[in-house]
Amino acid sequence: MLKKLMIVAISLGLMACDEIDGNLHIDEALHFNSMGEVLSIPAGTYETELDFKSKKKVELKININSKNQKVVIEFDREINFPKNNGEFSVPPEENNQNMYINGQVRTNVERSRRRYERETCEYDRIIRRCRTDRYGRRICRDYRQRVRGWRDVEYHLERTEKSIHIDLYQNHDYEGAGVFFAESTRSRRVNEYTGRCY
Repeated sequence: MLKKLMIVAISLGLMACDEIDGNLHIDEALHFNSMGEVLSIPAGTYETELDFKSKKKVELKININSKNQKVVIEFDREINFPKNNGEFSVPPEENNQNMYINGQVRTNVERSRRRYERETCEYDRIIRRCRTDRYGRRICRDYRQRVRGWRDVEYHLERTEKSIHIDLYQNHDYEGAGVFFAESTRSRRVNEYTGRCY
């Protein structure tokens, strides 16, 4: 019977940032090749960090009894992990864990209507200060002063939902697959026009 693996990540910045913190769920004991030895992990749920070291190397740090156990998955070729939407596949003969690895990344972006707003801002104002010296000459100097003002902006809100799903099979029958799943939601404001501060 094949082992079942599920990693649920708390946040996903796949290929945008290198590390994903999450949880590793194992239904029954799972065996990895680790530093020349077999690492057996019993069934349970573990805090796990997934680190995309490069296109040829992924590292798992699995917290077992407050101690991190490291598992490295190395590929024989560079894997083009998609940033937004796409799929990737690695057969067992091309990775050191002897697993079928099939994954897909999905990204959905929602955009609000354009919004208009007046917001506070800061700008430099030139102030001239003058004095008269003892010979009656007028001497002036310019100084920059940082002052608060207002400006008009036009913007829209953008909500990005990203998920990654990876199947791990340990034989060609594609049964009892392990599953990696992670998702995140990010919201940001995108300025379309920024007026002059005055």
